[in-house]
Amino acid sequence: MIFSTLIQNFKEWFEPIFTQANGEFLFTNLQFWFVFVFFYALFLVVQHLPKRQFMLGYTLLFNLFFAWKISGLTMIVLPATILLTYLIGQLMKQTEGKTRTTLLVFDIVITLLPLIIFKYNNMLIGGLNSLLHTNFPLQKLIIPIGISFYTLQAISYAVDTYKNKFTLDTTLLEYSFYLTFFPLLLAGPITRAETLIPQLQNQQRPDTKLVYGGIWLIMLGLVKKCLFADYIAIYNNWIFEDPTGYTSIEILMALLGYIVQIYYDFSGYSDISIGIAAILGVQLKDNFNFPLKSTNLTEFWRRWHISLSSWVRDYIYIPLGGNRKGKLLMCLNLIVAMTIAGLWHGANLTYIAWGLLNGIVLVGHKLCLPLLNKIHDKWYVKTVNWLLTISFISLTMAFFGAVNIQESILILQRSFSNLDIAYLITFCQTRPLWVGFVAGGLILHLTSGLWHEKTKQYFIDAPWIIKIVILIIAIQIIVNMSNEDIQPFMYMQF
Repeated sequence: MIFSTLIQNFKEWFEPIFTQANGEFLFTNLQFWFVFVFFYALFLVVQHLPKRQFMLGYTLLFNLFFAWKISGLTMIVLPATILLTYLIGQLMKQTEGKTRTTLLVFDIVITLLPLIIFKYNNMLIGGLNSLLHTNFPLQKLIIPIGISFYTLQAISYAVDTYKNKFTLDTTLLEYSFYLTFFPLLLAGPITRAETLIPQLQNQQRPDTKLVYGGIWLIMLGLVKKCLFADYIAIYNNWIFEDPTGYTSIEILMALLGYIVQIYYDFSGYSDISIGIAAILGVQLKDNFNFPLKSTNLTEFWRRWHISLSSWVRDYIYIPLGGNRKGKLLMCLNLIVAMTIAGLWHGANLTYIAWGLLNGIVLVGHKLCLPLLNKIHDKWYVKTVNWLLTISFISLTMAFFGAVNIQESILILQRSFSNLDIAYLITFCQTRPLWVGFVAGGLILHLTSGLWHEKTKQYFIDAPWIIKIVILIIAIQIIVNMSNEDIQPFMYMQF
């Protein structure tokens, strides 16, 4: 009786894994890790087969299964994008001159079309209605998860192929692997073909250092996400849902907490993504480099979401002219590039305002560099610069986290309307654990760096029994202290 009950419970838990595409097959989901263990066990066997196509094909099947699990619509749009853009890319390699340029434009249009249809259709319809005084109805379309990320990867492949920056002959199997690789599918990092495809062609098996480093990153990412980000999010969500019910100090603390939440959420995802890729033998580039240490906005954008920042620089800012055509155009190019980066996050005026504001301040910083470089770089100057930078970034979260531009403005207005610094002590006494997570998260971040690499190396070099103990402790901490309602990764919505 007990045995049959256990079998029935297991069937009820196990069957939906292969029958339902519900968008819950995430790195924080036990079902994912259950399936991944079986996938990885067979992967260790397949990777020793003489032909690398077996490993690529086996992993590609899991990539497509993962795409179907997170979004059935992704499984329709993504394969179509792969086939069309690969064929156009192959034709582009065989042509020159205007035909080659035409094919590039056609490739980019084909790649962007699904993104525009699913993500920006209502913004375009609303703009058309306002311009022509029409009344076309808005459409409620489900956005395929991951479309913003694999779209940018497809565009970078096309442009790099066109410019002969990427010249390797690529099979359809390799290209499909590149656009569907499941650690990257939800939220990047946005990876260039020159980083991933050569590793697929070399067929190097993962060494122990890479595998153990990957396991360390997976543990670190899960702690960041499930422990820090999700707990901090509880209070932040209350503020953004009803800012009128809170004081200025409470709102300002939420804005500060929000940037800490986003960092631990997104960098946690990036760590897990890079870690999973590592144990599969693929080395990906870091996506974050302790950005909250930055003492100016330019430095921040070199450290934050590096894969997107570098993509915007290489495929938007530089093609527009960069800084090659004088200061005026440089300023305009920078503002345009950052506004597009904001728009990439979503079809909402809040993201456009957020990107525009960042672009304007970046321009201001670059124009003031001759004067700023004359100021002695003392510790107190760095401290003031850091405070100004973190304050600006936190305030812009009013645009990033609000549902519309009116609410963003309301949050900023209420942040200073009845400001009383004395209430800060009361706030800390009322919410000591939340303050502890935010302050602790900032302190860990600001003091990280060298010790971060040392602890990772210690884990890599430690005996296997120590690795198991550390893994058990990490899992126990996550289970005991994480929020019961695990939130989806924030950047999945983009």
